[in-house]
Amino acid sequence: MLNRIISRSRRSLPQPSITSLSKHAVLVMLIGCLPVADLQGAELPSPGGPFEFAVRLYADQELEEARGRFEHLAHLGFSEAQRNLAVMLVKGEGGDRNLPSAYAWLAVAAQQGDAQAKALQPKALALIHDEDERASALKLAEQWQQSYTLDAVMHALEPEYSTAQEKPVTWESLDGIKVVDRVQPVYPPRLANRGIEGSAHLQFLLPDHGHPRDLRLISSAHEDFTAATAAVLPKWKFALESPPPAHLYEQRINYTIGSSHKFEQATQDRIEALASKAESGDVAAMYQLGWALEALPVEDSTLTKAQSLRWLHAAALGGLRDAAYDLNTRVRQGSGCVRDVETATRWKDLAAGLRQPDALRSLANERLRAGNQYEAIYYIKGAAASSGRPTDTARLAWMLATIDLDAERQGQRALDLMDSIKSTYLDQAAWHEIRAAALAETEQWKAAIQEQRRGIRLLQQSDIPTADAKSRLDEYQAQRALRLPLDSTPF
Repeated sequence: MLNRIISRSRRSLPQPSITSLSKHAVLVMLIGCLPVADLQGAELPSPGGPFEFAVRLYADQELEEARGRFEHLAHLGFSEAQRNLAVMLVKGEGGDRNLPSAYAWLAVAAQQGDAQAKALQPKALALIHDEDERASALKLAEQWQQSYTLDAVMHALEPEYSTAQEKPVTWESLDGIKVVDRVQPVYPPRLANRGIEGSAHLQFLLPDHGHPRDLRLISSAHEDFTAATAAVLPKWKFALESPPPAHLYEQRINYTIGSSHKFEQATQDRIEALASKAESGDVAAMYQLGWALEALPVEDSTLTKAQSLRWLHAAALGGLRDAAYDLNTRVRQGSGCVRDVETATRWKDLAAGLRQPDALRSLANERLRAGNQYEAIYYIKGAAASSGRPTDTARLAWMLATIDLDAERQGQRALDLMDSIKSTYLDQAAWHEIRAAALAETEQWKAAIQEQRRGIRLLQQSDIPTADAKSRLDEYQAQRALRLPLDSTPF
C-alpha cells in the first residue's frame, strides 16, 4: 500500500474524474494521496531509528501501531512524525479521524520548516466546516506550537540542577564501582621525550569478569595516549555490584611529567579555552566542556557536575544528539542534578529519534527483552549505519556472523566490516574474535582458528578469563560456525 501511495505522490496530485464530487471530498482526496513519509522513489527507508521503523509498520499495514509510534515522536517534537500523524488523522487510519488535531500537528511541523506540512495546512483547515471546531483547531495549533517543537521540548526537559549527592572522583572509584586491580600505564616514550603531557578518556562495557571491554574513545590529547590507555585498561579489574545490563562506564587517565601542578594548569587552560568557544556559540565546544568539567574532582564548594550538565543541555539545544543521550545518562544517575528517571527516559527517546547510536542500541536491548527480535535487529543495523563508530560496526559484524537466523547471517559482510575497523577498534582481542567468527561463517576454518588463537593470547595477556573464547575455538576446530542468540557478545 505504501509503495502505491508513494508512487502517486511523485506525480502531480490527481484531479477527480467524477464531476459530482463535493469540494470537501476533493480536499480529502488530495490529502489522502499524500505519502506517510518523504521517501525516495518507492523504497522504504534503510534501517535507522524509531521514525523509520514506524514507516515500515505503516507499509506492513500495522496502522494502529504506526500511528502510536508517530504520535510518540510527534510529542517529542519531530516534524516528520507530526506531519505523518496529521495525514493519518485526516484519513482516519489506525484510529479515529480528528481534523482539529491534524491541523494543529501540521501547524507545528510547518513552524519547524516542514514544507509539505506548510502546503497541507490550508487544505486541512478547509476540511473543517463547523465554526466552533475551526476555532478549536486554531487555538489548539497555537498552544501546540508553543509546546511541541523540538526546541521547546528540549527546553522543557532541562534538568533540576543539584550537587547535593556528589562524591569526589578518585582513582579508586568509578560510577559507584571499585577498582580491584590497576596496572600503571606506560607513558608514551616519544611524548615523554618531548615533554608533552595530556590525557585519554575512554568509555567501555564491564562484563561479569570485571575487565573493561569494547573500548571506545571519548577524547584524547594524542593518539599515543589513546594507544597507551587502550593497552592497559583491559588489565584493570573492577568489582561489580549488579550493574544494569549494557551499562557504559568511563575512565580518564592523565599523563604527567614530574609535578602534577603543570598538568593541572594545562587542564585549567584547556577548560578556559573551551569555555570561551562555548560562550560564543560553538556547540562542539559546549559538549567538550561538559565532559571536561565532569571529569574534574568535585569539592564541597564547587558546582562542577551541575556546570557540566548545563553545558551538555546547551549542546543538546544546539542539535548535538550525543549530548541528548548523555543527558539521559546523567539525569538517570542524578549526576549534577536531581535524579529523574522519567525525564531521563524522554531524553533517551529524543536521542533515539535523532538516531543517536547508543540510544538505538538501548532500544535494541529493550525490544529484545520484549521478545521483538526483528525490531532489535533493525536498531542494531541503524546504530551502525548512523554512527560510523568502530564499536557499533563491531556489534553489527558479530551479529551478522553469529545470529541464529539464516536470513540475517552475512559472513562476508561481517568480514568486510571488521577489516574496515582494523586500525580504529580499540579492543584488539574482540577484533580478532569477531573476525574469527566471520571467517568461520565463510568456512575459512584454518584462518578462523588462527584468528581465534590470536584473540585468546591477547585475553591471556590481560588476565581476562578465556573459557568462552576457547569453547569458540573448539567449534572452529570441529568446522562448526557459531549460532548464537541476538544478545550474545564476544566479551
